[in-house]
Amino acid sequence: LRNAQFLHRELPIRIAQRAIDLLTLPHGLNRTREVQSIANTYLQYLQQLRDFPVPTNQESEKEFTNALKSIILDRHSIPMAIARGLQSLKDERKAPVDARRLAEMEEALNRFFTARVGLRFLTEHHVLSGNDENSDALGGIGANCDPVKEVKRTVARVTRLCRESYGIAPEIEVVDCTPDKDAGLNFTYVPHHLRYMLAELLKNSYHSKHHNDPDGGIHDAPTLPPIKIVVTKGAEDVTIKIADRGGGMPRSLTQRIWTFAHSTLSKEGRSREDKGFGLPLARIYARYFGGEVTIKSMEGYGVDAYLYLPVLGMACENLP
Repeated sequence: LRNAQFLHRELPIRIAQRAIDLLTLPHGLNRTREVQSIANTYLQYLQQLRDFPVPTNQESEKEFTNALKSIILDRHSIPMAIARGLQSLKDERKAPVDARRLAEMEEALNRFFTARVGLRFLTEHHVLSGNDENSDALGGIGANCDPVKEVKRTVARVTRLCRESYGIAPEIEVVDCTPDKDAGLNFTYVPHHLRYMLAELLKNSYHSKHHNDPDGGIHDAPTLPPIKIVVTKGAEDVTIKIADRGGGMPRSLTQRIWTFAHSTLSKEGRSREDKGFGLPLARIYARYFGGEVTIKSMEGYGVDAYLYLPVLGMACENLP
């Protein structure tokens, strides 16, 4: 009940701040139809919560939680809408945006999406806290998160999407290289954050294989170079490496792949499940609890992506 009362006070403030973030995006991005629509969606959320009375008992807490569920389950894809707004702004101007303005837009979008992760985490954590009491999960936090299990679960889903999009998918090998087998790999983390980051990194590898294939990706599965995923746990981090042989990328691109502008431009030919800003958002999710995502490319051969996740279980939200 106290958590619901805290959220009743806190969420309207955070939602209002997100609406202000959108309405003050620089250089005309805030005036695009798509961004205006998403800002209005946040204002609707704000009105819903302001109209809701403070939870004072179990019944009113349940009603408040159901209201939060409707916000979580809202089918608006905010990253995709903002990606479309960014694209429409580019189409309208026709000339490239200068580096200074582009940097200012990137900084504003990074602030917005980082704060949005926090907003959604607070909401989801409360909603999920009422689930199975026998589970190892405490709300949205998994006290016994198994990274190998989450990798295999994500591989199955993304492989299916790859087959739907390209007609074929490479084999994937998952290797547990933890030095202390007795201690195990499990650690405290947010499983759905982990699955999101893994999915974006895997989709990037799948897309690279297809895009760089001179035959357009039409092969028998055994002839496609496999993707190797290595999982290990050290004193500070669980580290997951995704190594593909999709041809790599030029060194000049290795910084641009983290920008929202580049992510928008590179969506052509992606699967229907891509929601806007894959790699930049994956890095924001990783950094939110003190982790990191890095990519090392060997042009002409492939890419190694490294996902670092702190194991100490004491990381606080990392807001701008």
